[in-house]
Amino acid sequence: MPTPNTPTSGSTGLPSFEINLSSDDTAGGTSSQRPLGVKKAKLKKKRDDKVSELISTMKEGHRDLLNVLQQGSTDLQQNYDIRMLELQNEKKKLEIRQQKIALATLQEENKILYMDLNMISEPEVRDMVRKERAKILQKRNEARDQQEHETFGNYFGDLGGSGSNLGDY
Repeated sequence: MPTPNTPTSGSTGLPSFEINLSSDDTAGGTSSQRPLGVKKAKLKKKRDDKVSELISTMKEGHRDLLNVLQQGSTDLQQNYDIRMLELQNEKKKLEIRQQKIALATLQEENKILYMDLNMISEPEVRDMVRKERAKILQKRNEARDQQEHETFGNYFGDLGGSGSNLGDY
């Protein structure tokens, strides 16, 4: 039943209903209800924000890991370079030591070669020095022959050999 204060529809064949324009109600519900889909949109936004935060955290973690790996690689390379330099220095020291030993041996051999046998009164000692001289001279001759062979081998290494295509004589 319409009340005297409420407007009603003017047509008589239609049902009448109240129109209250002074209400703060939103379409289809009370003021405490949200519009349809807002709750789902908020949940989706919240979920998307968490995924974005997780992705950014993972990216930051990957950047940190990459930096650590690059620093480790740099450190390993530096340690390798340092170790190689140390080994080169040790090799040079060893070569110098070998050269010193060879020089000392050469000096001792020269002393024996230039020793005056007439000054040695004992025959056993004189015979030992003579044999040592023969060994030294034989060793030096073999070294010289080997060096000459290596030198001439570079120039005449395959004369008449299989790579020359020369017939046998």
